[in-house]
Amino acid sequence: MEGDINFFCWQVPDLKKYLQVRGIQCSLGRKIELVRLCELANELRLEILVKDTENEYVDFNRNRRSVTIGSGIVVLEPMNRVEEWNKDLTRIPDVKSFDVLVYLMNKCGWSSDRLTSYKIDNGYRLYLANHIDNVQVSHGLHPEFMYLKCTCVPETRQSAQPYIPWILLRCTSGEIISGGCTCVALYIVKIWTVTTVIAKKMKLLQWRMCSRLRSVQVTCILLMKN
Repeated sequence: MEGDINFFCWQVPDLKKYLQVRGIQCSLGRKIELVRLCELANELRLEILVKDTENEYVDFNRNRRSVTIGSGIVVLEPMNRVEEWNKDLTRIPDVKSFDVLVYLMNKCGWSSDRLTSYKIDNGYRLYLANHIDNVQVSHGLHPEFMYLKCTCVPETRQSAQPYIPWILLRCTSGEIISGGCTCVALYIVKIWTVTTVIAKKMKLLQWRMCSRLRSVQVTCILLMKN
């Protein structure tokens, strides 16, 4: 048995894949229904019928970096291969709370319950405990896009190598294209870690923003604060 798994921390595509590799084809769109199915599959000890392949991972990673430019699709360089980073955040677009909210709901499948329970979220606690630091930006990808990353010290292993949460932004609009993390939690998005610290540093730079970003989770969630 795989033990207790917190499926609520998973993204919708990961939940569907968990079911599919165990022979369960599912077209459900609501995350809560997928979570319940995954919990049942785990309780029944359903074995993996189709092993993940390297090609499947490559496709997943490629899709996260695929962006629409004009009438075509461009695949950007992976975050971990980008060499030029700096701490000058003055060119970051005006990312609003709703940009993050739209991303979490539409692309990550976050439910309203998940969005309102941020205070019990591990990622939010990490932020309050000052485990998030070293926000950096890379502008060299493409004129229309940029990567943002930061470091996150594990809560229970503070001497361990920090995680690197990251997000991909559209420069002109502040739209969040995708996100990920170098942690072991299967690319769970830590958007809150990046957006929260960015907001804090922008305040030091006296940036004027319509709403200030906080956020959530080792998965993630964002709050609004005027």
